[in-house]
Amino acid sequence: MHRLIFILILPFAFSCKNDGYTTYSDNLRYKLHAFGNDVELQFTNYSVVKFYPDSGKSFAEILDLSIPSPLNEYLKTSYLDDSVSLILKDTILFGNDEVKLTIKVIDILSQEEFDNLRSEEKEKYLIRKFTSNYDFNDQKLNWKIGLLEYEPSGDTTKVVCGREIALRYEGSLINGLTFDSNIQDTLPLEFPFCSDNQVLIGIEKAIDQKFLNDKLKIIIPSQLAFGKNGSVNQIVPPYEPVIYQLKIANVYVQKNEIN
Repeated sequence: MHRLIFILILPFAFSCKNDGYTTYSDNLRYKLHAFGNDVELQFTNYSVVKFYPDSGKSFAEILDLSIPSPLNEYLKTSYLDDSVSLILKDTILFGNDEVKLTIKVIDILSQEEFDNLRSEEKEKYLIRKFTSNYDFNDQKLNWKIGLLEYEPSGDTTKVVCGREIALRYEGSLINGLTFDSNIQDTLPLEFPFCSDNQVLIGIEKAIDQKFLNDKLKIIIPSQLAFGKNGSVNQIVPPYEPVIYQLKIANVYVQKNEIN
C-alpha cells in the first residue's frame, strides 16, 4: 500500500474548447502528460495536495481517493512524475468560474511514511497551538525544544557534561494529564549529566548549560521524547509532544573544578 503527494502548479484561466482536452464529466476536462515512469500509484487511498488557485493564497488539502469522483478516479491511475492539466467548473473550491490547474505527482510514500507525515503535521499543529513563538524553521520539521518559561536563579554553577546533577521534574501531556513526577519524592533524580538513558533527550538539551536552581517549563516534540511508539506504559501516545517543568536542584562540583 502506498500514499502519494501531489503538487498543483501553473493555474490560469483557460477556455474549455481546447481540442487537447478530454471530457470526463460536465465539470471536468483533462489532458494527460505521461512520462512513462513505471512506479504505479494505484491502490492509493490518500493524497496530500497543494492547490494554487487563480487568486488568493495557496493551501494544502488531504484528498481521500477512495471517495468516487472524476478527479480521484484519474489520480488513482497516475504514475510517478505524471502530470495532468485540468479544467474545473462549478466546484466548491472555485465557485462557478472555470479554472485550469496543472497537477504533477512528485512523490510516493509508503503506508508508514504517510502515517508518520500525518502524525508530524498533527504534532506541529498541537505545538504551535500551545505556543505561538515556536518556529520549525523548515518544512522538514526541524524539531527542537520549545521554551515556555524560564526562571534563572542567578547562580553561576553550570550544568555541563560529566557533572553529577540532581533534578526535580514533572511531565504532562498537552491536555494537562501528569504522567511522570518526582516533585513529592524525598530525593530528586541524581545522575551524571550526558550519560546515556538517564533522561529524555529533550530534557538533556533543555538543561545543558543552565545553572543551579534554574527553573524551566518546556514543550518537547515526540522525536526528542517518546517517539513513534509512545511510552512503555502507553500513557504517552505515539507522536505526542510532552510538557516538563524542571528545577535543577543541585550541581555537584569537584574541588578541582571551576564553576
